[in-house]
Amino acid sequence: MTLSTPTPTNIQQQTQTLINHYQKATLIKPDSATLYQDIGNLYRSLREFEPAIVYYLKAIELKPDLFSVYSPLNFLLQFISWSSEQNKNQIITQGIHILKQNIINQPKFPFAHVVLGRLYTQKGEIETAKDCYQKASFKQINRSYPHLIQHWNSSTQRQPNFLGIGLFKCGTASLYSYLIQHPQILPAVTKEIRYFSNTTINDLEYYLSHFPAICHPNYLTGEVTPNYFTFPNVAQQIKDWFPQIKLILLLRNPIQRAISGFYWGNKLAYQYLNKSLDGIHHLDLDLVQEKISDIKEKQKLSLYKRIELRNQWLDCLRETWRKNLDINHEIAFHIAHSLYIDYLPEWSRVFSKEQLLILRIEDLFTNPQNIMKQAYHFLGLPDHPLTEYRNANRNKYPPISPSLHQQLADFFRPYNEQLEDYLGLKFNW
Repeated sequence: MTLSTPTPTNIQQQTQTLINHYQKATLIKPDSATLYQDIGNLYRSLREFEPAIVYYLKAIELKPDLFSVYSPLNFLLQFISWSSEQNKNQIITQGIHILKQNIINQPKFPFAHVVLGRLYTQKGEIETAKDCYQKASFKQINRSYPHLIQHWNSSTQRQPNFLGIGLFKCGTASLYSYLIQHPQILPAVTKEIRYFSNTTINDLEYYLSHFPAICHPNYLTGEVTPNYFTFPNVAQQIKDWFPQIKLILLLRNPIQRAISGFYWGNKLAYQYLNKSLDGIHHLDLDLVQEKISDIKEKQKLSLYKRIELRNQWLDCLRETWRKNLDINHEIAFHIAHSLYIDYLPEWSRVFSKEQLLILRIEDLFTNPQNIMKQAYHFLGLPDHPLTEYRNANRNKYPPISPSLHQQLADFFRPYNEQLEDYLGLKFNW
């Protein structure tokens, strides 16, 4: 018996049915924070972010130490602009009240300040948001590096020494977790600040408020945001602000990255009823190419139009997420971001070879100690072997059919060859 893949419409209907059941359950257990979190997850899967945020906030109000809800809440708050002005203001006001109360209840949880900073950012109170991020950083450093607090100087903001610029599903979570275990690397308030791609605020001090205010020459700091690499015009803005910064780029076999990205995206979207490539033997590559061209066309904006680009990106996401797209349209996005040669020249033009370290994820996971030694040397740090190298944010998914794999291999081959010729390296993909 062959089971067909659920269509988006069926998934949405089944998800809405689940929401109705969970909402009835809250009448029986009105104090169950996990129920509200589950409803928030379901609304997130439908890309209905406003009710998702409301339910996440209710979960935190009921259980301030339900730490698993803070990260998705922080991510979804960037989409609060999609709400009406009245609803946006009401949610932000409620959120600030709940988070301020939460910080009183959970004084040792720095990330609560990060979420509060996000709320104040959306409210337009940037100075207050900066203060929230610095409080989060202070608590984080005080917890992990108490001996460095004597060097804290809130009047002097620390610039990042390095950035991880990409890519999604290329081991950036693992890389960052390894880096911040080095005794001379101080973490930012969160791994992904997403400033240069997802923020409309043009304020250097706002960005720097995400880093610890410790200007000690023996310590470095930085962040890793995977979509910097594929976002247009980011390289030049980073160069303008931080001309000496060092960049780390992780690349992966483009077939594996595209497939992993597809499943990762649908896991975020359809958490309970995942879409699948199982049974797919052939993609309409003409349609994929058409979608790729559309993506690239939407990215063509001049250097100083980052706010317009950000708004266009959000509108594009909203338009895409509210459509019932077929597999060809959905996977085109992930294929487009696996065409590394389309993005690399911009970075190579702006930054010198000495400022850009390119690593293969395959090497990171087969020989992590050696690859991290290269990374530390690139950053000017002594080696620091770890007792364990965990694969963070592992994404499990079924293998694709041999015919689909061959089709994608044929598609990516000329792009991979161009990349190898451009860098003078062999990736053996």
